[in-house]
Amino acid sequence: VPADRRCFEALAASYGDWQSVSMPVKVQISSPKRISVSGTAKMVNGKALSISLRMLGLVDVATIYADADSVLLVSRAASLYVCETMAALTKYTGLTLSDLQAALLGRAFRAGKGQITAADYGAFAVSPSAEGGYLMTPASTGAVLTGFGIETPDNGTPYVSAFAAETAVATAMMSMGVPKTTEVGAVAPSLTVEASAGKISLLANVTWSLDRPQWNTSQSLGRPSIPRNARRLSLIHISE
Repeated sequence: VPADRRCFEALAASYGDWQSVSMPVKVQISSPKRISVSGTAKMVNGKALSISLRMLGLVDVATIYADADSVLLVSRAASLYVCETMAALTKYTGLTLSDLQAALLGRAFRAGKGQITAADYGAFAVSPSAEGGYLMTPASTGAVLTGFGIETPDNGTPYVSAFAAETAVATAMMSMGVPKTTEVGAVAPSLTVEASAGKISLLANVTWSLDRPQWNTSQSLGRPSIPRNARRLSLIHISE
């Protein structure tokens, strides 16, 4: 078996199946403004996600919600909201809710299919990286995903260290911390997100509390209400 295939299959094997999760999260944003918030993230695999963020544990800052039909971001503090259909975002990016959930857990995914399995080997080109490890790029185009960086520690399991995405007007890079082994397999404890679209830039760090997750328990994910008089922004138009 070629070394690149062994790497891919070992990476896929490190990912266990999961149905749902609830865990604390901290988000530190450095750009465009400095802010630190914390909250709770809940996900039902392939069906919905909800991230509620508060400042000092009291002030409601924002809620991010997504399901198979739509993506909704509500900021009561700023009296703003973004609402897009999932179909429109998938058409624009090639990515689905399952792909986004895999990325949040620091896992490699096949655009439109979610978390990779060993059977997805043929959907990627896996080649050695000049810095060591491997580069894993989609064999076909059609999504914003440009590729994953894979680290191969000595006598250890390969893991995703970064992935990149790009459109004609926007770029994004996500770097992952060294994963921890959980009851559902490898999960990155932290993510650093760098993105830019026109004059807008974002630099943020997301840290999961992997010592306190609740895996595969019943989760209730409520769609957030939109404040009266809140102003709507278009996520797609912002990036154009």
